[in-house]
Amino acid sequence: MKKKEKNLKSNIKRALVICSVIILCLIFLLIILHLTKTEQQEEIRTTEQRDEEIKNIVRPKGEKERMQIYLAEYLKHIEKQEYEQAYQILYAEFKQNFFPSLQSFCSYVQKNYSDLMKVDYTDIQRQGEYYILTVTITNLGELDTQITQKFIIYENALNDYTLSFQAI
Repeated sequence: MKKKEKNLKSNIKRALVICSVIILCLIFLLIILHLTKTEQQEEIRTTEQRDEEIKNIVRPKGEKERMQIYLAEYLKHIEKQEYEQAYQILYAEFKQNFFPSLQSFCSYVQKNYSDLMKVDYTDIQRQGEYYILTVTITNLGELDTQITQKFIIYENALNDYTLSFQAI
């Protein structure tokens, strides 16, 4: 009889330990899910906040300064290797004609641009609804490497613009 009681107590202890382990695993899983959801929400908030920050920066600026800011944002995406964000800024027909896929755009960017660039604005002109910026881009990794390129920006609203450029 005492053996049965010991076995029963032992089985109850095992069951309690197993239940405790399962409960701890579930709590751990819930914490991970909560953290993942929080990170995703923060990322969305961060993107929205960044857009609002840029709007606040460009709102008081003149046309030329806004275009410089827009181009700088585009090039910043390239420097940070955020190719998808840069690709989304491109004018739809331009993308279709020159870069029908994100991969083709990435190949072009990696071949022609550096991860660290200096931009000198040579000329900025407005032609109707379009702004044409002529810039000299210096590869800061190789100071002898410079390209002069034209960018065309169409501004729909503050921080809502599309861009195309002279493919080199």
